[in-house]
Amino acid sequence: MKKMFLSVLCAVCIAALNFNIITVSASLDDTTLVELDYITSAKAGNIFAITDTISFRQIITNKVSESVVSNYYWNITDETGTSVATYSGSDELGAGAEKTRRITLDNPGKYGIYTINVTEENYRKASPGTKYTVQYTEEFSVCISLTSSNVDEHFGFNQSLVRGLGDSSSISLIHNVGAKWNRESIMWIGIESSSTKGSYNISNSTISRVDAEIAGGINMIGVLTGRHPLYCNGGTENPNTPEDIAAFAAMCGYVAETFEGRIETFEIWNEWNSSNFNPTMESPETYAEVLKASYAAIKAANPNATVIGCDVAGIDTAQIAWIRRVLTALNGEKAMDAISVHCYDFSATEGFPEMQFVNEATNLKNLLAEFNLDIPIWLTETGINTYDNSTHGFVSGTTKNVQLNSMVMMNTVNKAYGLFDYVLQYCLYDNSNKSLISANWGVLNCWQRGYTEEPEAKLVPHGAKPAYLGLAAMNYFIGGNATFVDKKKNDRCYAFEFHNNNLNKDVLVAINGGIVNTVTQDFDLGCQNIDIYDKYGNLKKQLNSATGVYSIETYTDPIYIVGEFGNLEEINSDIRIRAAVDVNTNVVTISGNVPDPGDFVSIMVVTKGAELTAYDSSRVKFLTQATADGDGNFSASYTADSLQGEYQIYVNTKARRSKVIKDLVLSYSLPGLTVTKNEQAVTAMSQLSAGDRPVITLSGLDISQDSWAQLIVAQYSGDELINVSFTDTVGSFTTLGSEFMKDFTVVNGADSIKVMYWYMDTLVPILEHYEIN
Repeated sequence: MKKMFLSVLCAVCIAALNFNIITVSASLDDTTLVELDYITSAKAGNIFAITDTISFRQIITNKVSESVVSNYYWNITDETGTSVATYSGSDELGAGAEKTRRITLDNPGKYGIYTINVTEENYRKASPGTKYTVQYTEEFSVCISLTSSNVDEHFGFNQSLVRGLGDSSSISLIHNVGAKWNRESIMWIGIESSSTKGSYNISNSTISRVDAEIAGGINMIGVLTGRHPLYCNGGTENPNTPEDIAAFAAMCGYVAETFEGRIETFEIWNEWNSSNFNPTMESPETYAEVLKASYAAIKAANPNATVIGCDVAGIDTAQIAWIRRVLTALNGEKAMDAISVHCYDFSATEGFPEMQFVNEATNLKNLLAEFNLDIPIWLTETGINTYDNSTHGFVSGTTKNVQLNSMVMMNTVNKAYGLFDYVLQYCLYDNSNKSLISANWGVLNCWQRGYTEEPEAKLVPHGAKPAYLGLAAMNYFIGGNATFVDKKKNDRCYAFEFHNNNLNKDVLVAINGGIVNTVTQDFDLGCQNIDIYDKYGNLKKQLNSATGVYSIETYTDPIYIVGEFGNLEEINSDIRIRAAVDVNTNVVTISGNVPDPGDFVSIMVVTKGAELTAYDSSRVKFLTQATADGDGNFSASYTADSLQGEYQIYVNTKARRSKVIKDLVLSYSLPGLTVTKNEQAVTAMSQLSAGDRPVITLSGLDISQDSWAQLIVAQYSGDELINVSFTDTVGSFTTLGSEFMKDFTVVNGADSIKVMYWYMDTLVPILEHYEIN
């Protein structure tokens, strides 16, 4: 292990050491006072949970034949460089003595990456006036904790652990970030003897490493690939003759049989369409022959195995054309259970090109539909590079924070647009030589020390880059425990709604694409309380709104907004409008908010049609004026002739001379609403007890409309509202049919209950009350 030495330095006696002083030192001679080992912890990568006690150890050794004193000063800083804590101590070591220094820190209580800025001050005990100093850094992080329910069954990594590119900590680090899959290369030359055709062997060490991944809860994909020197024109070409193809397929069958029950998913070749893995650029038609033969051999060995085909580099127009040639060559023959592609982001600091990603993936889905292929689509390699040489002609790389943002954007867009069934990041680790472009795709530092170009950086093995913490937060909020609900897009500003089943809350992922900085967006979320969490999962703020409307700042960093949403509606104007209808009296109430308190507001409701450019009395149904109060709120009501018809609301303000138009649709056939317990109608609270789960039934829904609805249950103790619960959105009547049922839990202390039916068509809710007293 590499160690750092404190040499005799040319230094002036420092009476009072300031943590911000950087001491540049030069060796006087070869004599060394103290040898310092690395600062380590029991946690792989020094990655701690927020509930952990943070403890470190460091072996220090006196390298001279007299007593020395070693003082240390630790300044802990966060990612902004702000000091969050300081620690200091002193050790006395006799001649040649060794000591294990143990230091326990207070947990910062906030997710993030922290730097330990160390200043060591050493002197011979007999000569305290001459002190020698050195400064260096280490890192640790605090990462959100995930349970097995947070693991995303459709998310994973590429890391060749079986080939030794990792260690015993790697499996838990994959699992702890919410990943289920790991993609491993299985090389033909590693299976079939290099001297005897048809002689196969898989080493015990390989099998034990595979078993370790399986025991750690990881599913594996085996990529069957690589040229063999006994075939393939001495290993210089991909399989392209009947003998070569049959030999490769036989190897595939052997591997599938050997690993049955362990590895059940196999990918045929890696990037056949790339000269990196196909030096003579054998055709897609040849690949189709390889795919057919390999599929047959694998299925013969293990009928339950999943075979993934194509595995192309890229999904642009040229690669779609390449896949088309493969599918055409297959001519309808079953040769794969799923298809895979690779997609990397080389856009550097501009951020992930999300709509290009959507369009190209959609083109692939359309191609499969053209060939009547209804099979899963795997994105088995995707990544964002943090190589920092911006002058390089191939890729400049990006910052570590942009890597985080881009990964969250890509994964969230994928879920929201329903593009890929599985996504595997490339890769888990950076490589050891950071000066190489190819070494910087990981979300963790290399698993071993040895960064050759900056050895004093002392990057922690397995240490977290921001993307690791960001992916953990993403999977906590919208991983395997969440289902997609809705999305809103405004240029490159996105809001993606999910329902988190663990939290039993709704989660809105708000993130801006590209290099857009802070944007303030208004959302009508239909709930009175929300919590906002940052990219790592830290609670930033808690907001309350009586109207359910919030002004929220969004960034290129993702934020997670958590609440029990009644709806998701983006408001793109400074004027906010809401409308409610009393179905018993036909009273329509128009209310809202303007940015200027006391502003003069005009409100007009007209029959729907072309935008009014002049007053048209034949279309006007309601016209009034109002003055906004001190908070900018306004309200006005009128009685509609009936609850039928389509209208538009015009709101104009005097201060800003701005105008907003919103649709008002009155076209409802209200359903019946009943509450039952044990299939008996509930009409009084005497029929209910705390903990009961009565059932709400909506019947007679108007399925001619593509409308949506939601149920709201309000429970009271006297006049005090003690509980409000929102059901999941009922859904589209045209999909659901004419009846819907949902239960709720009676809370302790409730003596009356109101059940409200929120019937939404376009923008306007209608509430029907069912009261139990």
